[in-house]
Amino acid sequence: MITQENMPLKSLNKNSTTINRLFAIVFFIVTIVASLLIYSVYLNQRDAVAAKVGLVEAHQTAGLLYEHLYSVMRKGWTRQEIDELLHHVGKRLPYYQIDVVRSETVAKQFGEVPGDTEKRSSNPIVVEVIKKREDVVLTENDHLHYGFAVKMKAECSGCHTSAKAGDINGVILVTIPYSQLRQPIEDAVKPMATMLGTIMLILFGTIFWVIRARVINPIQDFNENVSECSENHSEKRISTMAHWPTEVISLTKSFNFLMDRIQDDKKLLEEQSQRDALTGLSNRRHFDDFLLQTKKDADNGADIFTVLLLDLDEFKPINDLHGHAAGDAILVAVAHAIRNTAREADLASRIGGDEFAVIAVSTNADVAKEVMERIRSAISAVKVRFGHLTLSVSCSIGAETYHSNAKTASDLLKAADAAMYKDKASRKAKH
Repeated sequence: MITQENMPLKSLNKNSTTINRLFAIVFFIVTIVASLLIYSVYLNQRDAVAAKVGLVEAHQTAGLLYEHLYSVMRKGWTRQEIDELLHHVGKRLPYYQIDVVRSETVAKQFGEVPGDTEKRSSNPIVVEVIKKREDVVLTENDHLHYGFAVKMKAECSGCHTSAKAGDINGVILVTIPYSQLRQPIEDAVKPMATMLGTIMLILFGTIFWVIRARVINPIQDFNENVSECSENHSEKRISTMAHWPTEVISLTKSFNFLMDRIQDDKKLLEEQSQRDALTGLSNRRHFDDFLLQTKKDADNGADIFTVLLLDLDEFKPINDLHGHAAGDAILVAVAHAIRNTAREADLASRIGGDEFAVIAVSTNADVAKEVMERIRSAISAVKVRFGHLTLSVSCSIGAETYHSNAKTASDLLKAADAAMYKDKASRKAKH
């Protein structure tokens, strides 16, 4: 039975119930709003990180591909061989779309590639790169599109006679789906979001502190590190903090793994760009770099060294009479002989069609003569079975020893080249 005395208590209980309900509703609304805000932050951070990681990946991939293409085009690779290279790169990076578009100037000189004319006129990335003469980034249809400007170098003027230094010779297009960039982030953050949502139901204040101390700050730290990598084009790895949650540490490990993979691909491309595809010896680019470094070391007090240039005698008739397969077999056998004769510290290179070079470190002129004769004997001993024939070849060798601060690298090569032609003329005179 309800009396007049217990009416205030009932009203108080009612008000208390109303307040509790209101508080529960407010708490629920605040929780939902906070959850939405956190989710919004997560999406922004995820997309920002994915965009920056994608930009780093696209830029480094395009840059490495350019360096490799630049190297192989100097050796005269055909468009078919370049397309095969792009195909192999695409197989290593299955989620990437990679394409190379020639500029109109290059197309006029070396021939048009089907589809390039339309891309130059209708592809917005290609149009912008050619117009601005710089790299262009575009986000469209949930993909990151990156256009890498292939600029004409002065040293390329020998082949690209219709262009001048600084012109755009082409565009390397790299397209990466954002879904692949987001996946590692989402895989790491989803369990963390579930954990935070449970804690949020217990105490909103605790959740706020946890989000700030254990989620937002680590993600911001991660984002800052990714930004630094993006802005400085560095390969810096992110060090985890002891107070970071497992999910963020997992995200960091995913990022570091991604950087490791990029570095491995870079090393692979660098190694391929330094090797002659046929013989396995160093190519001209690696030879030039090694020569400059060896000269620098000699200028700083290291031992003197000798450059040997080798040219095969009467090699062209082998190609003409028996075909390029026979010539290639000779080149491989000669390269093997040179590599086995040279010391481990020396650099053996193929620098032209039938031209080879050896940088003999810590070698003076007297020792160089012995090295020359060993190499000459090793090449003369080469016997290549080709069908029913046994093919052999001889060589002419010239050498020039570097004396500290006496010559430039270019002078060394010219002197060694002159000595080699002198040797060739002498050998012809004897025969």
